[in-house]
Amino acid sequence: MNILIIDGYPGKNGLSKYLMEKYYEEIKNSKHFVKKIHVYNLKFDFILHEGYKNQNPLESDLKKAQELISWADHLIFFYPIWWTDIPSLLKSFFERIFLPGFAFKYVNGKKLKLLKGKSAEIIATGGASNIFCKTLGKMAQYRVFGVNLRFCGISTKWSKIKIYGKIKPSTKKEYIERIVLNIKKRARKV
Repeated sequence: MNILIIDGYPGKNGLSKYLMEKYYEEIKNSKHFVKKIHVYNLKFDFILHEGYKNQNPLESDLKKAQELISWADHLIFFYPIWWTDIPSLLKSFFERIFLPGFAFKYVNGKKLKLLKGKSAEIIATGGASNIFCKTLGKMAQYRVFGVNLRFCGISTKWSKIKIYGKIKPSTKKEYIERIVLNIKKRARKV
């Protein structure tokens, strides 16, 4: 299987980026072909200035990202949850990449899902309690992000959304290491 890991953390260092790297270390030695994108490193205009009417020309980094998404059978998104949503950089990436003609199109008023047959997984971190993250937080990610992926034909199951909660600057190292063990276990199940 071709797997694309998309790191949506909008900086050089962060827990979701660290977890993504641990996941990558575990899965790269599997039978799968694995590539990754760090959205932070891409050079592109963050704004879809005129919506879908007059689309911005795609920058070379975004063209390469579209090629990788086309190549992939399975996408794995890593990001922190801020204000119950994905970071604005990841949202901009999504808006600029998942365009009509690439992700979907309308023919005679009927929507065609152009990324059908692909699947996705969401692994996120949040500062709220684990109970909140497993319920309302997970529901928000499914509503905000999962539904958009499904709109393009990418299968996103409720069970493929994992949010690690209680993440704060004071989070103990032991708790982070338990999360890393869980991340590695998830990587072995793909």
